[in-house]
Amino acid sequence: MSTFAILAVSACALISWCVLVQAAREVLVARAQPPACPCRDLVSITVGQSPVTTQFSTHGVEALKADLTRMARGAGEVH
Repeated sequence: MSTFAILAVSACALISWCVLVQAAREVLVARAQPPACPCRDLVSITVGQSPVTTQFSTHGVEALKADLTRMARGAGEVH
């Protein structure tokens, strides 16, 4: 085979491989299940109009831990 023929066959094989990979990717995306919990769907996360504020005090580490625990409990109430 000539060099040109080898390059042509190689180019066709590469293009075919890329088309095959793209088709397989599209099939996998089409078969993908939506998330079971809406909180895992990162596209639909919205933030309310009011800003999130923390109420830290000057009582030190214990107050900080209490505030973080309060915020964690509040975040768990979404479900």
